[in-house]
Amino acid sequence: HFLPSDREHVTIAELLGVMHPDDRTPFIAAAWRGLESGERTVVEYRVVAPDGTVRWIRGVGHTSDKTRPATTSSGIVEDTTER
Repeated sequence: HFLPSDREHVTIAELLGVMHPDDRTPFIAAAWRGLESGERTVVEYRVVAPDGTVRWIRGVGHTSDKTRPATTSSGIVEDTTER
């Protein structure tokens, strides 16, 4: 497992902690754009397991927070490694 599986939510710090270093800056930029605009965000990035296994992830997120920039978002992630 890349992230804790015993709960529904993870923090941005937890996500960035397993994310491939080269994907962190583009991910943060895309997430920030979504929080500022309120628009749906689609981003692809890699996660790295403790054993070095790399998986490709597609995330789709949005915020229902009406303040701008928003402070929370939710979404889904999909492992797209096999595509």
